[in-house]
Amino acid sequence: MLDIAFVIDSSGSINDTNVGGDQPGGWVNVNWNYVIDFMVRLVGSNVINIGPAGTHVGAVSFGL
Repeated sequence: MLDIAFVIDSSGSINDTNVGGDQPGGWVNVNWNYVIDFMVRLVGSNVINIGPAGTHVGAVSFGL
C-alpha cells in the first residue's frame, strides 16, 4: 500500500509564466497547467492501484 500527498503551490512563484494574454480567453497559466497535468497523469495511470485497499491519494493547495 502507498499513500501519496500532493502539496500544490498556487502562489506567485508557480504562477509567474503566463502566455496568451492577447489570445481569446486571456491568460493561460502554463506552470499551473504543468502541475495539474502531472497529477492527473500519475493518478490516472494504471501504474498505481488507487482504492480503499490500495493507494490513497490526497491533495492540498497553498498560496494566493
